[in-house]
Amino acid sequence: YVVKEAPLYLIEEEERSKKNGDRILPWTDFSEFQKRLIALQKQWEAEIPSEVKFAFLDRSLIDPIAYILNKGEVIPNELKESIIQANYYLAFFLEMLPKAYWSRTKNGRPRMIPYDEAVKIHGEIKKSYEMFGIPIIDIPHLNFKNLNLADGEVESKQILARVNLIEEFLIDK
Repeated sequence: YVVKEAPLYLIEEEERSKKNGDRILPWTDFSEFQKRLIALQKQWEAEIPSEVKFAFLDRSLIDPIAYILNKGEVIPNELKESIIQANYYLAFFLEMLPKAYWSRTKNGRPRMIPYDEAVKIHGEIKKSYEMFGIPIIDIPHLNFKNLNLADGEVESKQILARVNLIEEFLIDK
């Protein structure tokens, strides 16, 4: 069972459904976006069927903490309580993409956060998981450049290789 990435979903929904001036995006109204993001993440996590043994969450309630701290804001107590109640088992933490791959998303859109800021946030996300005592399994970035593949193929191979690493870990459990 997989819970998709809530921030990306919200951004795409806002861009699809609203006029330019009315959008609630992380770079136009950070606080309101975070409220909606946290509510959606809680909803999606609550919808995980009880019979599911393992659920993979592309993001969790912990991830917004890094963005909140990066903006110099205070972590809401309600968010902290929700994280404690969420009962996260462990986190697969993917190494950040190298700068060469950073400028555009997988959909070809430019990224809204500069690479140096993203590196800082990436580190804060990891610290946030550690702060809540969540065991972390680091998944490295794998280099497929020497295979002469197009960018899309490299990304697909990255994803499949990382999924294989995760599957191997789960099989051992």
